[in-house]
Amino acid sequence: MDTQRLRVRRNLASYRWLVIGICLLAVVGGAWVTYGTYVDPGEEAHQQLEDSWTTTGVLTHSAVVEAENTVYPVGSRLSNQPLYYTRLSPTLEGEFDAGYRGTTGDDVSVDLEVTLRWESSDDEHTYWRETETLATASESGLDPDESATAAFEFNVSEIENRMDAIESDLGASPGDRQVVLEIEREIEGTVDGTQRSTTETTTIDVDLDGNTYSLTEDGSFGETYEQYETVTQTRTYGLERRAGGPLLALVGLVGAIGLTVVPPSRYELSPAEAEWLAYRETLEEQGSLVTRTRLPADDATEPTPGDDTTEMGRKQQAPLESLEAAIQLAIDLEAPILEDVDRDRYVVLTDDLWYVYEPPSPPHEGGQTNALDGGRDDAPEPADSGTVTSFDESIPDAATRTKESDGKTNESPKETGESDPKTETVTDRK
Repeated sequence: MDTQRLRVRRNLASYRWLVIGICLLAVVGGAWVTYGTYVDPGEEAHQQLEDSWTTTGVLTHSAVVEAENTVYPVGSRLSNQPLYYTRLSPTLEGEFDAGYRGTTGDDVSVDLEVTLRWESSDDEHTYWRETETLATASESGLDPDESATAAFEFNVSEIENRMDAIESDLGASPGDRQVVLEIEREIEGTVDGTQRSTTETTTIDVDLDGNTYSLTEDGSFGETYEQYETVTQTRTYGLERRAGGPLLALVGLVGAIGLTVVPPSRYELSPAEAEWLAYRETLEEQGSLVTRTRLPADDATEPTPGDDTTEMGRKQQAPLESLEAAIQLAIDLEAPILEDVDRDRYVVLTDDLWYVYEPPSPPHEGGQTNALDGGRDDAPEPADSGTVTSFDESIPDAATRTKESDGKTNESPKETGESDPKTETVTDRK
């Protein structure tokens, strides 16, 4: 018999009203999810890109070699270098191209101004500053593939000399020297059918390091402008919620109605089923404490029916009501608990008394089945060596245990002249 099914029936009978309550909660939850999915899903808002356009800016720079050296020919031009040598090429030349990207353009104008600023400052103060406009440019009627160009140049050595002169006049050198290239561009006009207007300022540090100088940034300087609108639409849900809500409500409703209509007597365990389940659960949990064996025939004489305690050969037998009681008794007495596989019973051995538990038959069968044949509905094997042994001697605990305080001990079967049962080992059942 399926013990798992018996457990489900037992728990269902014990917690019937709790299960009904859970089913009703499932109905309410499923109905709420279904209502929110199909009847009133609500709305959700998200940002949708409505319009965008991009300004472009490209900086290029170069320097001509003016002094004799062993590396570069005099008059050669070094372009877009990460570093320039002040003695060889003191003058930096550059161009900045400004434009825009789009499909169409109408009356688009671009104004450029390039300014060089040098100063002494720190994180909190600017102690002195000078600026010089290097170049300006203005173009109108530019198409998306056209640009306005501002060409500029400045002599790095002259800028360093002018900063030295300022600090000499001041008699102090507060802060840190900084040289910055500022490029301001204004773009105005109709791009892709929409009026545009923007002013952008790009700053590029000129790093002076005694005998060298460099621009900390170069390449492309563009900005993308995006305009979004808020769009509201009906909220949609995935398949899990669309199907899960109605299914949850249906399962809860069927469960609640079924448990309410069907009487508990239909699924409550019968006494035979309850006894069988208790036996199987004890065997599953504490089967490792049981040793499977064959008891000698002369010691296994059947008791007289109706006797609670019956003479059995040389021993007396006392019946036990459950396997759990037998195991607990064996623990308390520090005695072994044996499964007599020939007679399908469990025995706790003491010096002069055997405690015996007769396991119940499966509720669907007419009588008990032989444990050695595995007939007790896939009963789990006790977790020991896996062999069945009939003992050649009395149980060691019973043979050596002190009976009385007079110092006498039990005699072995051989000393008393009793028969010596044979020993055999049987392959464990599968």
